Amino acid sequence: MKLDNENFKVYLQKVDKDVSQYSSNIRLLYCINGFLKVKLDDNVYQLKKGEVLAVNVGQYYELQAIEKMGYVCNVDLDSTLFEQRIKTNMFFIRIDQTDTDSTSFNNLKDCLDELIYYDLQVEGKNDFFKLSIFLKIMDVLGKNYLYKLEEENGYSNNDIRSQEIRLFLQKNYMNRISLTDLANHLYISEGYLSRFFKKKMGIGFLTYLNDIRLYHTVDELINTDEAITDIAMKNGFNSISGFNQLFKKKYQLSPREYRNSFKNISSDVENIVKSKAISYLNERKDKNTKITKKYRDIVADSTKHKKYSNNWSSIINIGDAGSLLEERMQQVAKLMHTSLGYKYLRIWNFFETVNIDDEHHEINFDKLDTIIDFILQNGMKPFIVLGAKPYILTFEVYGRRINSLTKNEQLSMNRKYWQKVLSLWLKHISFRYGNEEIASWFIELWKPNKWDSVYTDDYLDSWYITWLKDTINLVKEKIPSASIGGCEFVFSDDLTNRTEMIRIVKVWEELDFSPDFISIADYPYISNNQGKNNSKLSAKNNQIAYYVNEAKQFFYDKYPHAKLYVTEWNLTIANRDILNDTPFKGAYVIQNLTENLRDASQTAYWFASDIYAEYSDSTEILYGASGLVTKQGIKKPAYYAFAFLNELYSEVIYQDDNCIITTDTYGNYMILFNSAKPFTNLYYENQLTTSKMDYNKVFLDLEEVEFALELSNVTNGNYELRSKTVDKENGNLLEVWHQLNFTKRLKLEDIQYLTNLSQPRLSVSELKVTNQKISLKEKLAANSFKLLSIRKIN
Repeated sequence: MKLDNENFKVYLQKVDKDVSQYSSNIRLLYCINGFLKVKLDDNVYQLKKGEVLAVNVGQYYELQAIEKMGYVCNVDLDSTLFEQRIKTNMFFIRIDQTDTDSTSFNNLKDCLDELIYYDLQVEGKNDFFKLSIFLKIMDVLGKNYLYKLEEENGYSNNDIRSQEIRLFLQKNYMNRISLTDLANHLYISEGYLSRFFKKKMGIGFLTYLNDIRLYHTVDELINTDEAITDIAMKNGFNSISGFNQLFKKKYQLSPREYRNSFKNISSDVENIVKSKAISYLNERKDKNTKITKKYRDIVADSTKHKKYSNNWSSIINIGDAGSLLEERMQQVAKLMHTSLGYKYLRIWNFFETVNIDDEHHEINFDKLDTIIDFILQNGMKPFIVLGAKPYILTFEVYGRRINSLTKNEQLSMNRKYWQKVLSLWLKHISFRYGNEEIASWFIELWKPNKWDSVYTDDYLDSWYITWLKDTINLVKEKIPSASIGGCEFVFSDDLTNRTEMIRIVKVWEELDFSPDFISIADYPYISNNQGKNNSKLSAKNNQIAYYVNEAKQFFYDKYPHAKLYVTEWNLTIANRDILNDTPFKGAYVIQNLTENLRDASQTAYWFASDIYAEYSDSTEILYGASGLVTKQGIKKPAYYAFAFLNELYSEVIYQDDNCIITTDTYGNYMILFNSAKPFTNLYYENQLTTSKMDYNKVFLDLEEVEFALELSNVTNGNYELRSKTVDKENGNLLEVWHQLNFTKRLKLEDIQYLTNLSQPRLSVSELKVTNQKISLKEKLAANSFKLLSIRKIN
């Protein structure tokens, strides 16, 4: 039996206008939202949310939304597998619309739910697990809804003939066939066939045949880059002009316009459709069987491995440069360097600490010297952001935005003072530290964004363009060896970022400037054209990866030697989201750094310490900020995620979104598991308010995940198994604090108590390998992560 993934498809569809479609395989229409009318042959069906209708091979159907719009999941199945099983192609699938409470129908819906859920997880990719779900659906259909077209089963000659017509046309549509050919195939007269065809199919033979051909050309126009003429010819059209005429008559667009219209479909529409699916699954999750991929089978060969680079432990966001004058933040910086290996501290608002005396024309850089001296004396390097970056402590507190024009920003917008201060400072550091030392730093050029309300409507207006040119020229003049790049482009699904990039690149070209690196900020938001603060999270699992690829595609041709740095990334820009304090955040970090951010040269997590997000409401030990450590320096689950990642070896054997296996090539292995769960639709739509007690309601399911791992070609002998686990009960400061009733009144010894009890669970055991194979079974609770070390005992 041949299983071809191309014959199995699942896709979500928004129905907001009448749609005519053709099915070349078995297709299930699963209504997930709204109320649809389906015209199938000479029958009309009303499809409500949660109902399923089968469309058979060669059938035409029309979809219409009864109430404004509806959403349907299309599931295409390989009809040839049914043919192989029952030894005939004369069959059809029929689902009784009145039998919606039966066990078989609910089993079918459970399988469809599982397929949609998993397809959303893997972003449409095919694998064996997904194929197994398709086969489960076919098993339910074959046992309960498959009927042979035979006279002894009560079917008329007309039913059988209609099926023979559909199968013949589906098999031969790409050839030059006529009504005469079909009549000869059926052994009936051409005149009788013409009348029969019109009555049963509702349209004439040639129209029906051309519609089949058009359906197949549309499929290839959307999903391939083949030339339009080639597509038309191989699907049975012998005249390109005739094809164009028929196409435009049916779709009101030329083939080229139709293809381009699909390329320009906004990801916002795509995410709306996906959010409807997630919302439907969330409604169904208490009524159906488990819809999560609970079991993960992993088979890997220890001798097959490739280089695996660490792109997460070089740069960390610290915040405002002046914060490093504070002893608390200095301790954080030292911890980031000594414990997590960070070399570069990314800091901004650089000249906020500079004292300027206009009257006496004096400028004092002492505080800046203190900051840079501290960084260098402790074995680190500065990653300096130059520009008018607003100092936003937290995005919103009590409904009020914290955003104001700082001294640094005012200085940037005054050309005379900016040129003077920057020029003097560059001369100063060149003398104090030497150009050779400064060449090992990074200088990042920042730019305003459309949501920075302190700027004018044209946030890239003349003052900024002038500032950008002056800054590049001065840095390159004073310190030619400096590593300089930018401009922290923030990506979205609209065209704003592309417009920004075009404008910035134009300036670079005018100056004949080639950046050493391109920097982007990567947050999984989609735009509603009202600014980032009004955007919502994308339902795409790989939205972060999508933005990285967008940046690479845009800049690679222009600057092939420039590295791509993601200088800010996180799940959210919000600094009052309790998920930042949970084990889920650690699992999310691992999943993204091992999958979605792999194509970036370096990444910089946003940000090191909760100190950066302190405000009047941050009196508790945890307040939903994005730091790796609390303001008291207690390590949060996200910190341990980075610590576990740092223990991975430099050669990777296996990798997926929940597991990565690495080796040092000397018979030792590091395996990192995570069980990050997807969100419900309500969280994506910003319709959920969470607290310390009920944050789990944002997840689609909370099922544990079981991993069955088999690693082959391993040297026989004794091994030590050492595991570290972070879950609800271990390495979770939030849960330990919960045990103290979330008290605000904490003594010094309480802080130490919380620190001691918020560490990962450690376990050690031994394993004997005798058949050159390591077989392990591991269970992870939802939203947890585990590092497993396997070391040969000499």
